[in-house]
Amino acid sequence: MKRVFNWILDKWLGSFLSGCALLTVKAYVDMTSEEKDYFHSLNWLKSFFFIQVSLWQVLIICTFLITVIIYRKKKIVEKIVSPVDNQNALKQFAAFNPIPPEYINYNKDGFGKYFTIWSWENNFDHVTNKFSISKVKPHCQTCDSRMKLDGNMENDATCSKCRLNGAEYYVWSLSEEREDVEDEIYRRIANGDWKKANERIKSSKLF
Repeated sequence: MKRVFNWILDKWLGSFLSGCALLTVKAYVDMTSEEKDYFHSLNWLKSFFFIQVSLWQVLIICTFLITVIIYRKKKIVEKIVSPVDNQNALKQFAAFNPIPPEYINYNKDGFGKYFTIWSWENNFDHVTNKFSISKVKPHCQTCDSRMKLDGNMENDATCSKCRLNGAEYYVWSLSEEREDVEDEIYRRIANGDWKKANERIKSSKLF
């Protein structure tokens, strides 16, 4: 019922204003030269302000104007904050901001014959919904800090913290290749083995 009323009011208002404009133009065209001269003199406008209007007529006109103003304001607000527009905006936000995968916090695990601890950074693209890893580095066996891989021979890693503290050993030879570690990370993510990472790390520290 509300939609029908809004439709009638909207269409009626447009038709009424259009009709008034057309009647005004037609009346002006049909005027004689004397009537047009009188119209251009604006004397009719002066007499317009002295037209006697009853109270009930004033109330009807005021009620009509207030109804039109409220209706138009409401239409403007609905257009700005339309529930449909908000819903579409939420859908677009969800499409470009999907929920990150559960394994987004999986960034540390042990690998290789000697179970060397490696850590890395996870990257999740909210637009393409793609996951990737970067900055894969081994941890020091003494202080558990992330080490720097040698630029020429990545089987050697340097612990800057141990070197800074004057430790005797701060360069470690690795039994793992970084590319092999990266492949294993993706494999564990694919088969769900990543969920046991914390158990593996805790078990390795017991021995």
